[in-house]
Amino acid sequence: MLDIEQFSHPPKKQEFAAIFRLVSRISFWVQLVLGGVSGIAVFLSCFSRSITTQTNNAGIGFGIFLAIVGILLLCFRVYWAVRYRKMAKLLQTPNSENHPKKEDVIKSLQIGLLVSLIGLLIAFLASEVTVTVILGKAVAQPQGVAIYQP
Repeated sequence: MLDIEQFSHPPKKQEFAAIFRLVSRISFWVQLVLGGVSGIAVFLSCFSRSITTQTNNAGIGFGIFLAIVGILLLCFRVYWAVRYRKMAKLLQTPNSENHPKKEDVIKSLQIGLLVSLIGLLIAFLASEVTVTVILGKAVAQPQGVAIYQP
């Protein structure tokens, strides 16, 4: 049975540190994998475009720019997850003088959350810009032309 009293008080510092360390480890690996996949996709999209052919479409370039900014923010988040792990290790040390202040932990979590939300917004805008441009090109093609033109 679920005990409400268990959730009514904040966790002890050691419990918080253990959960914080586990979540930071999961966050690190998830963001590293997603960053790798995103980086490969942006790399392929940048270099699959024909450099010799002049395109008059700034939307794709802007979408790629936003995707690169999103990946840079993701790289910062990977670094921040490593910082979380170090902070959790400090919280688990027996010497309480080495523990970071509660305000520092909260400020670090706020910065991480803000950067994550901004990164999500930028990645969403990048995908929407790119999809809109590609959809516009597909709709503008007359019927049957797509078979004969690359």
